[in-house]
Amino acid sequence: MAEVARIRAERDASGSRTLIEGGIGTAFGCTLQGAVAPTEVLRCMQALLDAGADRVSMADTVGYADPAAVHRLFEKARRIA
Repeated sequence: MAEVARIRAERDASGSRTLIEGGIGTAFGCTLQGAVAPTEVLRCMQALLDAGADRVSMADTVGYADPAAVHRLFEKARRIA
């Protein structure tokens, strides 16, 4: 999050209009941790936005999610963004 804030400060100081995107690569599950709690994903999303990200992407890089889980998480995420 600190790196996002640093990049945001540099971008703003330079007058650039480049968008900053943060990403959560294992938003549904991790091969080491197992299932990831939606509250933790939403906490990370909010922290990225608070640090200055313009966008936050979420991915299911290891294939834990099903369509209903994706729908539930994105409905909650839309309330944040």
